[in-house]
Amino acid sequence: MARYVTNETVVDWMRKKKPGFLIIDVRESDFAGGNIKGAINMPAFEFKLASMKKLCDIGEKKNIDTFVFHCMYSQSRGPATASSFTRYTQKQGKSYEILVLKGGWKTFYRHVKGFKDENELIENVL
Repeated sequence: MARYVTNETVVDWMRKKKPGFLIIDVRESDFAGGNIKGAINMPAFEFKLASMKKLCDIGEKKNIDTFVFHCMYSQSRGPATASSFTRYTQKQGKSYEILVLKGGWKTFYRHVKGFKDENELIENVL
């Protein structure tokens, strides 16, 4: 079962420049048009063993201990890839905190739109 994190928490982490967390956006063609600033795009249909190994490598190199997955609404692709990554990391003996952004990109965008610092939170918005 995926654990969720709220928009408010992620915004707080971003504003405070909390170390050790990484946002993974698993949208595919719907990635175009905007994203959370600094998110890595790893489309769900490509999220295989090599992707999971790459995320673990990034985690080790950048001291990441928290991975936040999301898709457009975090109803299917985000939770599914988070679950796959959780199973993979457990088999590898790694202990990361793996979360899903509640409401996905759409809710995050609506939440931060109009904030004075929205350009520090979102990018590539068409």
